[in-house]
Amino acid sequence: MGAEMHKKLRQRGFSLLETMIVVAIMMIVGAFSVMAFVSALQNERAEGAIQLLKREMQNARGLAIESRSVYYVTFTAPQTITTTNYVTTAATTNALPTGFSFDTETTSPTAPDGYGTGSTAVDFGYGITHNPTTAVYFYPDGSARDNLGRLNGGVVYVAMPGKLASAHAVSVIGATGRVAGWRLANISGTLIWKED
Repeated sequence: MGAEMHKKLRQRGFSLLETMIVVAIMMIVGAFSVMAFVSALQNERAEGAIQLLKREMQNARGLAIESRSVYYVTFTAPQTITTTNYVTTAATTNALPTGFSFDTETTSPTAPDGYGTGSTAVDFGYGITHNPTTAVYFYPDGSARDNLGRLNGGVVYVAMPGKLASAHAVSVIGATGRVAGWRLANISGTLIWKED
């Protein structure tokens, strides 16, 4: 009876090998879960960065139209955004989320809306001639211009340096002041900018 009971007890338990296999499977599943969580968190922060940029520029444009005054947005490396009223010089400052900066990744495709080559992180000044600048001025008619009143389209790139998948961009069309957000998309192995 003792041997029979020992056999039944042995049948109810797990061997060391079985236990190790279960633990290994749990560790693999856990590692994939952590990677998925980190990727989701990075995507959420990238989306927050792009929404902040769009909101700052759209807000400046709206204030310019509403107050019949000029507002300008300045982008200072690595991550500062300042919106200023041209007349009163009253300003508000914001920063991109931690880990993000004005950055263009070397393997990203050419610029959204056709502005530039995609090699300069803050690249405004596309109008009559290319006059590179890190600020965009919004006028009461809704247009985007430079500090001399010339049409000023361009693009701002944000990313976590070294992480191509985090790259996003915001473009502004000078004549209309239209602000658009962009994210990278992989279409059949080719990276393209897709409007958000």
